[in-house]
Amino acid sequence: MAEAARSSRLSTQDASFLYNETLTGPLHIGFLQTFEGEIDFADLTEYLRRRIHLLPRFRQRLVPVPMNLAHATLEDDPQFDITQHLERHPLKE
Repeated sequence: MAEAARSSRLSTQDASFLYNETLTGPLHIGFLQTFEGEIDFADLTEYLRRRIHLLPRFRQRLVPVPMNLAHATLEDDPQFDITQHLERHPLKE
């Protein structure tokens, strides 16, 4: 059975992060994961691809409302691609 599309309007607090973000004052959140030893990046990507359905919010995109008449919504992204969200930066000793 196909999963129903999800859509939700941003709360005022969430929207304030969007409205107040500037090039010199980013308000978004990033993530860095470090591992001891080597993990194959392709295997890690596939592992996440198989489990991302468990976190529907992570597969959504921001959709603005015309003329900013209301806060933007978060909606399912039909073209979601996990590889667009992962980068590999190997560290050297």
